[in-house]
Amino acid sequence: MALETSGRTHYTGFSLPVVAETGPRVPPAGYFGLMILDEGTLTLTAGGKTRFIPAPVAVVSGSSGPISRLEATDGTPRSIVFRTDAINASLPDEPMEISRLDGATLLFLRPFLEVGEDGFACRSLNPSASLAVRTLFDRLKAELVDDQGPYWPCMSRSYLLEILLLLERERYALERVEGFLVSRSGPLDPVLEYLHTRYADAISLDSLAARFATNRTTLNRKFRETVNMSVIAYLTNIRIEVAAALLRNTTLNVREIAARVGFSDEGYFSRAFHKRHGLSPLAFRKKFPNPYERTA
Repeated sequence: MALETSGRTHYTGFSLPVVAETGPRVPPAGYFGLMILDEGTLTLTAGGKTRFIPAPVAVVSGSSGPISRLEATDGTPRSIVFRTDAINASLPDEPMEISRLDGATLLFLRPFLEVGEDGFACRSLNPSASLAVRTLFDRLKAELVDDQGPYWPCMSRSYLLEILLLLERERYALERVEGFLVSRSGPLDPVLEYLHTRYADAISLDSLAARFATNRTTLNRKFRETVNMSVIAYLTNIRIEVAAALLRNTTLNVREIAARVGFSDEGYFSRAFHKRHGLSPLAFRKKFPNPYERTA
């Protein structure tokens, strides 16, 4: 069964292999699945076993997952089912081929490739992450289903990418130290969650210190001790890596991408991007094939 969204008014000859809907959806073979539940209890049956999982939770399933039933009690489940070419048309379909890709690409798909023999994995979400994912889901669904805008393929893909990056928060914000994750139980946990879910907001060191009832010197010291960089450097890395994902996998213009990730000044964004990647945003984009055209 093919699951895709086609253009109704704009891009009428184009379709994306992704659907977003309220309600539980078990992905068919060849598709990845993500379901978010922000309240209530999730009932999941796989391999003849039934599990009861409290919200807020995200369930990721691989392209051949054995989930036979998903039900939610009390809450409103939000489901996304997609193939890899919903992210980029040049991506392969087979998990073994995907696992050979570079780290920047694997960031989006790593949760779905690391589900293990069960074929699925459950990730607890704290309230801030749950709210951020829910907000992005609603925007994705609006572009796909409710009111397709003139740029719906790019906008839809960009919201999907941000959701997937949220599932891999921390890993991409650090200086490319593969496999290193910030402790999820340390004193900086609330601050880290805030940065990873609110990076698009106007955030300064002073405003962040005030929000978490500390002072800028103490906050910066704790960040350097924990992640070996300042607060603003960490925030900038989050913004730049989300921007890199959007540059690589969409055709949104640079100004819009800069604003989407929290830069009010396009020139400053370009300089910060160049410092991290050694290329301007446009030069970086040109390194990669058109994300909407399959390569041989």
